[in-house]
Amino acid sequence: MIDVKLLVCVNVIFLLLATKIFAQNELNSGLYFASSEVVQDQRTSLNLTPEEAIKLADGFKLDFDIQLRLGDGYYGYVFRIFANSTENFDFIVNYASENENLSLVFKEKILCSFRWEDVPDFDYNKWFHVTFQLNSEQQDVEIGINGISKKASIDFDEEDRFDILFGISKATPFQSTDVCPMTIKNIQLYDRNEKMVRNWLLSKHIFNETYDEIEGAVAVVDNPKWLIDAHLSWEEVNHLKLNAFYGAVSNENTEELFFVDQDYILRYNLNTSEIDSILYKAGSPYRQLNEKHVVYNAYTNEIWSYNLDQPGVSKFSFSSQEWSDDPVQMAESNFGHHNKIISPVDSSLVAILGYGLYRYNSTVFNYDPVNNSWEKFDRSNQIEPRYLAATGLLNDDTLLVFGGYGSKTGRQELTPGAYNDLYSLDLHTLQFSKMMDYEVPEIPFVPAESLIIDDDSTSFYTLVFDNSKYSSTIKLAKFGIYESTQFIYPDSIVFDFQDTDSWSYLYLNKKLRKLFAVTTNKSDVKIYSMAYPPLVPDDVFQKVKAKRQKSAGKNGSPMLLLALALSVMIIVLAYFYDKRKRKVVVNDEGNSEPVSYEKQMYRKPEKVKKSSVLFLGGFQIYSESGVDITSDFSPMLKQLFLIIFLNTIHRGKGISSKKLDETLWFDKTEKSARNNRNVNISKLRNAIEEVGGLEIVYENSYWKLKMSSNIYCDYLHVLRITTKSDDEHLDLKDIATLYGLLDKGELLPNLEIDWIDSYKAQYTNSVVDFLVKLLSRKELQDDKKTLLHIADNIFSLDSLNEDALIVKCKILHKDGKGSVALNAYNSFCKEYQNLLNSQYPASFKDVLTGDTDS
Repeated sequence: MIDVKLLVCVNVIFLLLATKIFAQNELNSGLYFASSEVVQDQRTSLNLTPEEAIKLADGFKLDFDIQLRLGDGYYGYVFRIFANSTENFDFIVNYASENENLSLVFKEKILCSFRWEDVPDFDYNKWFHVTFQLNSEQQDVEIGINGISKKASIDFDEEDRFDILFGISKATPFQSTDVCPMTIKNIQLYDRNEKMVRNWLLSKHIFNETYDEIEGAVAVVDNPKWLIDAHLSWEEVNHLKLNAFYGAVSNENTEELFFVDQDYILRYNLNTSEIDSILYKAGSPYRQLNEKHVVYNAYTNEIWSYNLDQPGVSKFSFSSQEWSDDPVQMAESNFGHHNKIISPVDSSLVAILGYGLYRYNSTVFNYDPVNNSWEKFDRSNQIEPRYLAATGLLNDDTLLVFGGYGSKTGRQELTPGAYNDLYSLDLHTLQFSKMMDYEVPEIPFVPAESLIIDDDSTSFYTLVFDNSKYSSTIKLAKFGIYESTQFIYPDSIVFDFQDTDSWSYLYLNKKLRKLFAVTTNKSDVKIYSMAYPPLVPDDVFQKVKAKRQKSAGKNGSPMLLLALALSVMIIVLAYFYDKRKRKVVVNDEGNSEPVSYEKQMYRKPEKVKKSSVLFLGGFQIYSESGVDITSDFSPMLKQLFLIIFLNTIHRGKGISSKKLDETLWFDKTEKSARNNRNVNISKLRNAIEEVGGLEIVYENSYWKLKMSSNIYCDYLHVLRITTKSDDEHLDLKDIATLYGLLDKGELLPNLEIDWIDSYKAQYTNSVVDFLVKLLSRKELQDDKKTLLHIADNIFSLDSLNEDALIVKCKILHKDGKGSVALNAYNSFCKEYQNLLNSQYPASFKDVLTGDTDS
């Protein structure tokens, strides 16, 4: 008899696998080759045989996908293949030629060529497929482009070892700096029997290296730009200065954002970054101080500006370039930072929540455009009064409402705080229903005004930030809709928050497959982009694989998939048949994962930390089975564990009973302190039992911690890397791991205890010293992305570090991002003034030349 639960599990597993595969297909992938838009030293090369020539007796076949772009030169090499010092095959693109746009060259002779019109379905910025085949026995070669092939005979000295390069060539005597303006992906190499021997996807990578999927063979890149990295971090794409900013709206059917000013609408093209102004011919929007009372109506192709204090609507027509009303200047609103939507139910305007005059609101406004009438409803019995919430359409009937800041009574003076909950608003009845509460983070956050529903409609994205700080940072976050999961992505955007002066907005353009973040402070507007769907570093950085047996060949992938399926099946079955009493948060792909704003894991949300002790970004402990047992540690148990742990690590012998009592129970009598110590050590031993491999022991009059090799500790991992001597070999994998760990956050940030401060200071000093030395390491000088990341890590620990400032500004300036470099310098000067109460003595020019002496 078939076990129904088992059948369900199998179906779930393969659905998850199919979903994962589908999602991977939507990712940006490929290697972008810098061409003549930069100087020769900054152009890209890809060497598939950096260690030694590959042995391929009697010939081979090379397959890859390529995309060409305009505007970066007119001539360049796609690939060069060398058999010995005299035999070379080159594939060249010549944009300027009338007859030979794509040519295959052997030695000094063009064997065959194609015109643009010869290639089926060819267009710039569109992927097409190339196949090169060499038959040494038959003495001929064949080149195919999108299925159209040409063959030529050659007089070839039979060789069985080949070097293969794309882009720049530094090989003697075939040096060349002309690079085709192109992007390459999915390079596959077959032997003469059509057996695949190499497969470089050019997606996941490690800095300037990537490994093939067959044997883990390395390919080395100079000056790489990996397209998948766009899924990992925010990129500032524009900085706008408006006169009086009244709000931003988006048109989901186009690639445009509209910014409403007092005299014009700024139209911003998300694809080209082109900007134009639409001047008002008549009327104006509602001009309310620092309020964003505008919304785009897709049903009428209008922008509506409105007032909730004395309800009114002024509508902007793109065809006439006129507003329907010309309202007078308004005072500050009673409904600041509220949320609004044009309802799909009846195309009415729905506005909810907000803050003004020291009160939070649970109000719902509804504007009927047919009757030009407003209705107002108090929903304080359904949702606590709040502002700074996020909203987004789940479907045509339901609006999701997430988080915000407010109080149960609505009065600002009566215990206000941040909410971490989810409500739905029925757009037919305008009634709220609570869906769930999420785990409360140690540092509360509030979201941006908007949220984006994920492709599978089981989760949503929004931006979150700490509204208690002016100099805050904003991060992308993902929350479950039907499960109380939450995950904060590592990359952040600097965000100066000053209540009604500031505003943030998240937008997904489905055509471009990009997320856009808009942040504003008064009329200063910044636009950032990130490829969709977002990823974490574990999704991008390739794990170095040991070379597999060649017999794996083409069967490696299916076997790996089967193994993965079986592994997932075991986990799912274990979940169904052996549920733990302990609360486990389940993410949207079905695996255990405790996450919060401060407790970010530098890994994919679905992965589980087992037998782990984590200090970076917040104190966390995971059991042997991957369950978060942090809640078992009271504040006192946490201190007791840390003081024994740190003294064991840094002093070796541990800590004496007397020192324990003086530090943790200094206000107790000797007898009371001893009793407290004994009771709490007993509790601590029970708490760490579940970790497996941790033990509190009393040896030679000292309490110490024994820890087996299976225990993972991020703090110790950082110490291991940063204590390497200057002359040790620089392991790029270690550097990737290091800045991944540092991205998680500070050391024990939420524990402000005197005795811990010395350990924090020691940790900060040693890490900063190590990172500063890294900035000058020869191996990293051409890896600008890594240097920038290291500089940012330094700033997170030492905001006034001049070495990091110089490196960051120099790199940004050389990359043509002068305004971004200047912004970094100005932020540094501002921080310098705030902390030291004096002006930073070095000019921007001094920083760029490295001539600073403060």
